[in-house]
Amino acid sequence: MLKDYLNKHFPHLKGQGESQQARQAFRNAIEQAWNALDQKVINACINSMKKRVEAVILAKGWYTAY
Repeated sequence: MLKDYLNKHFPHLKGQGESQQARQAFRNAIEQAWNALDQKVINACINSMKKRVEAVILAKGWYTAY
């Protein structure tokens, strides 16, 4: 969710290096993406957590559909 938002709204941040200015720009972008999350999306993630944990256990820590 956050990654998709960042890629869509801040594509120019890719490959900017690790300067203090680049880090601050990335931090600002993450804050904006976090604040843009719809509460319904957050609730859906919370409500699916039991299934997510079970999937990780079944996969013995390997990849899951999530």
